[in-house]
Amino acid sequence: RTTITLDDQLEQDIKELAVREKTTFKAITNELLRRGFEARESSPVYNFSVEAEDCGVKEGIDEEKLNQAYDELEAEG
Repeated sequence: RTTITLDDQLEQDIKELAVREKTTFKAITNELLRRGFEARESSPVYNFSVEAEDCGVKEGIDEEKLNQAYDELEAEG
């Protein structure tokens, strides 16, 4: 036996489903948990890549000062 605390609405939904399917609260809960685990295990993994685009430095930014600030941060870290 295991005790779990369910959200009120979730508990009500399970009870209603058990009545509709003429089964027990326990049986419906176990079935839903099994389905949830199966769905997680069979979910496809999507591999994708993102390519960065060189946009350059925004107008008005001094690259020399930017590099200097970067170097200072690196020295502090």
